[in-house]
Amino acid sequence: MLDIINYIRESLQIIIKIKVKEEIDKYIEDYENNKNEKAAEDYETLLRKEESEIRSHISIEHQFKLHLDNLTEKVCELENDNYLLAKKIVNIYF
Repeated sequence: MLDIINYIRESLQIIIKIKVKEEIDKYIEDYENNKNEKAAEDYETLLRKEESEIRSHISIEHQFKLHLDNLTEKVCELENDNYLLAKKIVNIYF
């Protein structure tokens, strides 16, 4: 009779150990999944921030290009005016 009780006790201890191991594994898996999800969310947030900064940089670059084109056009107009005025001065004196 004592042997049967020992077998039952050992069987219960084994079952308890198995259940505890399953719960620990489940907890660790849930923790890793949450950790991975948080990392993915952080990564996505960083990507959005970088994308925003890149778009801003491109926008500023286009603004500079438009400004450069305007200034280049003004320089050409001023050079043409300078040339015409120089021609008029030469015509007046000669």
